[in-house]
Amino acid sequence: MAKTPMVLSGLALVALVTGGTAWAGTAQDSSQGAPTPSPAMTGKGPHVGHHELVRFASAIRAIQPVDEQAHKVLMNPHLAASQKRADLAHYDHKITTTLHHYHLSPVTYETLLHKAQVDPSFAKRTERILKKG
Repeated sequence: MAKTPMVLSGLALVALVTGGTAWAGTAQDSSQGAPTPSPAMTGKGPHVGHHELVRFASAIRAIQPVDEQAHKVLMNPHLAASQKRADLAHYDHKITTTLHHYHLSPVTYETLLHKAQVDPSFAKRTERILKKG
């Protein structure tokens, strides 16, 4: 599943440059306003249902162009740091909005990305959904 790691790395870069707004959720607990991942989702965990998998794959597809734009901003040596932060904050907002559209929190999305990296069966299921387009 080639797209997933690129999206994950892009989101991590966006979080790093923007000060970790929405994507800092994995380090926060519920008392800070971000949901915590369930223990079932932290490793291979139990089976992810078809509807959640489709929402996850749809979010990956929708986020991919935003991630590519964020990479371009990060790699542009001609942009001032303040402009990069502003642009990346905009992309962060677009990603968060996209996730909400697909009924996923940033924490759930990152957890599913991690699951796709550590669970070959889940990765294959995700890849099949992504290929169906």
